[in-house]
Amino acid sequence: MWFTGELDDTEVEIPTNNRPVYIEKQKMVFFDEQMTIDFSESSNSFQLKSPQQILNGRMSFIIKNKTD
Repeated sequence: MWFTGELDDTEVEIPTNNRPVYIEKQKMVFFDEQMTIDFSESSNSFQLKSPQQILNGRMSFIIKNKTD
């Protein structure tokens, strides 16, 4: 999971109940209709999951600057 200040033209905005999330267009086929980003204290990482499955059980958080 990356925190970035700008949107790439290969990404699409997904509205959420808090802040928008941006996903690469070609990867949208892998996502379910309902998704949750949660934090696991036991693994000290974020998890991307839906009611049907865990898509990524160990996501790190990266701050991406313009110079990266």
